[in-house]
Amino acid sequence: MLVSFQKFIQKCVHEKKFHNRIAEEKAPCLFALLQKKLVDWSKKAFAQIKKENSKNCHDLKYGERLAISREFKDYGDFPIIEELLLNSGDLWQFPVDNKIRLVGIFKENYFKSKDEANDDLLYALFFDFEHIRYPSDKEEDKIEKRDLFCIMKGKKDCKQKNKQN
Repeated sequence: MLVSFQKFIQKCVHEKKFHNRIAEEKAPCLFALLQKKLVDWSKKAFAQIKKENSKNCHDLKYGERLAISREFKDYGDFPIIEELLLNSGDLWQFPVDNKIRLVGIFKENYFKSKDEANDDLLYALFFDFEHIRYPSDKEEDKIEKRDLFCIMKGKKDCKQKNKQN
């Protein structure tokens, strides 16, 4: 599967159910983790990735798409984002590790190549570093109280009021 960051949200985002912040202690190893996962995915077809991650690799239903598009409205060109999320292929969640998810628009069999692993395309939209879209335990419900690091600004004091940055 090929992964494109062409449509990736590069704004500083701080919403209750959508942000691009990570626990500061995880930030130093983030690049290596992402690089390893992206290299792994580039060698596999979607069917294999899905089979290996059947619990955490799934499409997001229309209600979830709508909720995400509403949260995006203050962070970019809303009509384009809404079109991407609601009408452009399938919106999927892919597990990077046991907590981090990559959410993007997935196009199966987008290319026709000799190597099946290069047929599928994922337009990455954002990382859900703390798995807040689908909290699974009490600690994740308390995510707002944790000290998180903004990956877009590279600092802790990036506030929600700063939506246009």
